[in-house]
Amino acid sequence: MVEERMYLYARPDDPIHMLAQSERIDHLGQADFATFAEGMRSRQLVERWAEKVGASLRIVLESRGLEAMRTYVTRGLALAILPEFCVGEDLRAGHLRAVEALGLPLLRRAVVLTSPDREAPSTVQAFLSMLPVKLGASLTPVEQPGSANA
Repeated sequence: MVEERMYLYARPDDPIHMLAQSERIDHLGQADFATFAEGMRSRQLVERWAEKVGASLRIVLESRGLEAMRTYVTRGLALAILPEFCVGEDLRAGHLRAVEALGLPLLRRAVVLTSPDREAPSTVQAFLSMLPVKLGASLTPVEQPGSANA
């Protein structure tokens, strides 16, 4: 299982950073917001968060590509909730800053299953190599404690 954290990001000079944390959710109704395309699991996660905390999102960009949303945020065109792995370089370079807000970070979990008797397809291998997995993940089956083979 892979777990990634998603934070609200803005440029360091964005006015949202000057607001008290209690005022940031209301501010989202006035700020431009970039998000995932309709029907994507990450979009549903963001929408559930917004509903839970009472945030109104003024969406100016819907995209299936993280790069488009990341570009909007780094250029100061919108705020966005993005997985931390896709903005690491921007954070280190000081182009983006996470915004602390109620209910964040969001956790997005994924499970990648492969047959133990076949090599994982190259697309799965490429996907896993791109993720910043902090756990000792591999493409080989892992025995769970308490299972018959453990």
